Amino acid sequence: MSKEKEIPARVNPQEMSQWLRRYGPVGPDGEQPIIVRKAQGVWLETEQGERLLDFATGGIAPLGYGHPLVKQLGAELAQVRAGSGVEWPERIFLMHKLAEIVPGGMNRRVMLCDSGREALAQAVALGMKASGKTRVVYLAEVPGESVEFGSDLAAVVVHPFDARLPQAAEFCRKSQALLIDDESFIGLGMSGRMFASEWAEVKPDVYVLGPGLAGGMAFGACITGRSTLRWDHFGTGGSPAGCAVALGFITLLEQGFLETANVLGAYLRDRLDGLAGSGLVDQVLGAGMVLTLRFKQQGRAAGFVAGCRKSGLLLVRVGKQTVGVRPCLVVKKDEIEQAVGIMDKVLSQLNQAG
Repeated sequence: MSKEKEIPARVNPQEMSQWLRRYGPVGPDGEQPIIVRKAQGVWLETEQGERLLDFATGGIAPLGYGHPLVKQLGAELAQVRAGSGVEWPERIFLMHKLAEIVPGGMNRRVMLCDSGREALAQAVALGMKASGKTRVVYLAEVPGESVEFGSDLAAVVVHPFDARLPQAAEFCRKSQALLIDDESFIGLGMSGRMFASEWAEVKPDVYVLGPGLAGGMAFGACITGRSTLRWDHFGTGGSPAGCAVALGFITLLEQGFLETANVLGAYLRDRLDGLAGSGLVDQVLGAGMVLTLRFKQQGRAAGFVAGCRKSGLLLVRVGKQTVGVRPCLVVKKDEIEQAVGIMDKVLSQLNQAG
């Protein structure tokens, strides 16, 4: 009889934190992440028993934590991998579906990957191959000022809510550079449209998606805007399990979750607009469930995120004066009210501190 695998005894939270500082990538002096004990829906529980409302990772885990779609389909195909010279139906089905949902017809190519970063690297490599150039410009999620691109660009990588997107699209249209829409940290459908770049009414040359496409699994995808853009190899990334979850997620979006992103996103935005009365928040940017608070002063974002964390709410710092509010699609209105209440309280505390 084979002996059962022994599971290491669970160490106490203090010892686990010590291990993280000793063996983690940033060392003992870097900012340490939260150690999660369990998670369900939009809630995390830490090793210390603290409950946290997660409004930071909707773009990575759009279905929240513990969703049956991810648990069931992910488990069924967990051991199956793509390999050299071998394809799986789930991967082919997803290639077809992604080609179908990108605006503007189905003449396009799809490369499946194991992460958003890998998908972005594939997109950039495609731009270099198509143009014969090597320089790339990256435009992050900022309100934006005009930028000089130059004539030696292979690609412009842009966040779909960067105000310079139309300018970048016009430049790429007149040059050989590829316009790459990086949605790897946004999540398909989270903006209220399948692709957030649809709000700007531009058609990128390449779309990049990340783990959110597969409910938070290690996954990525790169989709071209036309079939003449192509790679010279098949990828082995993009597991059949991830593809199955991605197909199920797209079905959920088509059956109502896309509308949920619009309805709940509008409700959340209305509540966030009310925070502008604090005197600290300048404006609310974004659409759907992909929203960003922009502060009037530089340096406010870090203190605001830290204050919310202490009060039980996780947000993501986007820049020195911008904070992402990114809940998942299964969030409830009472959880939105709870989150906004925490944000309002922290803003009041920052105002009093001066």
